[in-house]
Amino acid sequence: MVLRRRDWGWLALMVAVVIWGGQIFNHVEALAQDAYGRIGQMADDRAEVETAILRFYVEDVDAGKLQLSQVDGMLNELDTYSDFLNEREQEDLRMTTEGAFGGLGIEINAVDHYPTVISPLEGTPAWDAGLLAGDQIIEIENESTYDVKLDIIVGKLRGVPGTAVNIKVRRPGSGEPIDFRITRAEIHVNSVQFHGLLWDPRAEGFLPLGAPDWLRNAQGIGYIRLSSFSRGATDEVRVALQDLMAKRARGIVLDLRMNPGGLLEEARGVADLFLPKGRLIVSTKGRAQRGEQRLYSERDPAIPPSMPVVVLVDEGSASASEIVAAAIQDNDRGLIVGRPTFGKGSVQTVYNSQFSGRFGLNFSQNALLKLTTAYYYSPSGRCIHKPRWRTGKRGAVVSKAASDTATVYRTSKGREVRGGGGVAVDVAVQPDVPPALFWQLNARQLFFNYAVDYAVRHPELDPQTFDVTDAMLADFRRFVADSVHAFTYEPRGKKELDDLAKATSEAGYGQEVARRVEELREALLAQKDAEFSRAEPYVRQRLRSAIAGRVWGRQSRTRADFTRDLALKEALTYLTDSGKYAQQIALSPVRPRPPQQEQTAENEGD
Repeated sequence: MVLRRRDWGWLALMVAVVIWGGQIFNHVEALAQDAYGRIGQMADDRAEVETAILRFYVEDVDAGKLQLSQVDGMLNELDTYSDFLNEREQEDLRMTTEGAFGGLGIEINAVDHYPTVISPLEGTPAWDAGLLAGDQIIEIENESTYDVKLDIIVGKLRGVPGTAVNIKVRRPGSGEPIDFRITRAEIHVNSVQFHGLLWDPRAEGFLPLGAPDWLRNAQGIGYIRLSSFSRGATDEVRVALQDLMAKRARGIVLDLRMNPGGLLEEARGVADLFLPKGRLIVSTKGRAQRGEQRLYSERDPAIPPSMPVVVLVDEGSASASEIVAAAIQDNDRGLIVGRPTFGKGSVQTVYNSQFSGRFGLNFSQNALLKLTTAYYYSPSGRCIHKPRWRTGKRGAVVSKAASDTATVYRTSKGREVRGGGGVAVDVAVQPDVPPALFWQLNARQLFFNYAVDYAVRHPELDPQTFDVTDAMLADFRRFVADSVHAFTYEPRGKKELDDLAKATSEAGYGQEVARRVEELREALLAQKDAEFSRAEPYVRQRLRSAIAGRVWGRQSRTRADFTRDLALKEALTYLTDSGKYAQQIALSPVRPRPPQQEQTAENEGD
């Protein structure tokens, strides 16, 4: 793509507000007149530099790439959310916001050099064709997939709905490879990945036999796992709430952990399902915006106002997730449990050939600019944005609202909240960190591989009686030790000990030092068994989850994961105790504050 000189004038006219996903506000203000002069002077110099490079540089230079590098240079002076997207990135953006694409409907990952099916999505062409978790896709259209990058594999499997793709699959326990010809379809990835009562003995399918008492005592507590705010998320959450109400739920867990966000309209819609009509959900303000844009709840809530609600969040909860969490917190509609959120409180406007003409811009057909143009503010007036700049950023000027962590804001009932750096939780839960051995086993896909192998060897597993036994743990250890998997675990400190042995030998410290170093090595290696013992509860849980998912599907895998979820456990201590919940969400005692903190915080933008 070659940009004309006049195209650089667009920087003076980036003046609309929209959150991630592309909502365009109609009003535009002109920037200061001196900006035009500065841009004009630089444009002349830039054109001369470009001409000199193209004519005189020692090697040929691609003019298109040269001009795109100029765009990258400008964007490097901005935050990490402003970007100029190529066609593949535009498709990724469309999939994120729309939650749909043409493909087969499988989740894949690289396992033992081949793309491997982690899970087929129910009701998709892959599901209907009979693909199973553990199937290795060894060929696509007669071309080997050995060590081919996953993004290339995904590109080959996706395509126009109605077209077909030929794949060859190696299935554990099936001998010869299996050929499939599968017709692609429009795949809609649900934003709600799971909903149901946390413990429902009447439910069909898998219930963890070894579930702890705190989970078994959660009868009547509904759970919704919302993984994104793609188009349709509001409708999916509404249906989930209606189903839970029909099952007589007495409390709701809305799980927004690792939810990166999505569309503003969906964030507003989801919050609207929980808040009373007429409550402020979010407002936005930027330089080019005339006044605040304020969004309110417009409908009666989908659940009774008295029903207790807990929202689970963590450092992966961002953008639209933070809008919903902050709206529920500031309106005192529920408790926020977990860890502080990511802190993406900025607004992006998407400019392309369809919309750029409305703002005096002249983008080509394939161009798309995503530019940060505003911050959003919670109902209490706080900005929870945590500024993040590219490595090229120099001397960034950050608005007061986006960096202020000291000013105290108040929820509708007077509880203290603060801004600048994510949504702070009402109840903090520290992460449950497994030992290093567990992560090494997980990184090598050994839990998944064992689940596939175990399911082949035990085709008649019963979801009502299945659990991970001590015999199964021993079997897993033998599986890991098998030379086929070539898994070796080096305990922490072994590398440093090897370096010490080498250094003492080279220094000629003698046999006595060498003997002591070797004794230390033997003691360290003896810790391998102790390390597995420390990892055993995590190994047991991951095996339960992996096997349940392989045999009975993703919903069963989610139910298996409940059993060691510490944040969920903490949430249930409030949802199963109405007095404790009411006490936590009630008005906190007001502590004396300096006079300058008593004033209402200003919603600043720049």
